[in-house]
Amino acid sequence: MTNQQYYNTSDTALATYLLIQNYKLVGIDYSDSRYQYFFLNSINLLDDAQKYMTGHARVDPSVYQRINRQLARTIKNKTQWLD
Repeated sequence: MTNQQYYNTSDTALATYLLIQNYKLVGIDYSDSRYQYFFLNSINLLDDAQKYMTGHARVDPSVYQRINRQLARTIKNKTQWLD
């Protein structure tokens, strides 16, 4: 899944943020100890990722916690994210 069609990151917190921003998580690669999250690339995704990385991202903490827990369960079970 490594081409321009996808944006990937190993940062779980960033993956959580992108999920909250309604980007589609199309897969998780469990083959390495640092899991890779693959999102369908879109025009604004890089801008939103940059907001997160520069500390300018704002989210509702309760929503962040809920999505992060769902993602943690997905990782624990080594399954794929279901929309």
